[in-house]
Amino acid sequence: MVESIMPLLSFLSSERYVFDIFLRLSGALAVEKVGAIAKAICRYDRILVQKLKGGPFRQDISAKLQSEGTQAFSVSSVALSLCTEHGDKALRDRLAIQLQAWLSPEQMPDRDM
Repeated sequence: MVESIMPLLSFLSSERYVFDIFLRLSGALAVEKVGAIAKAICRYDRILVQKLKGGPFRQDISAKLQSEGTQAFSVSSVALSLCTEHGDKALRDRLAIQLQAWLSPEQMPDRDM
């Protein structure tokens, strides 16, 4: 899962202004007009839901909720990777830990992040 998400996150984390524009135009900040980025995120969500359905992930929540959490952790991982105080962990590693805890909590080793 992480490897399939990393091309997008690598682009989003390439420059701070890229991530800033993504957030501003994602629809998350209540932009009045839904633009191309927000529409692409909706398409991405539909693809991710299909990928998660019937996958080897937790079954106690819907694939839609799994997708929402996956996207939230993805954005959080990029934000933390751009933060000086949290630069101690690579973006891929941070996302892998978060997604394992979110999608397969029973397989999570007993450790802190």
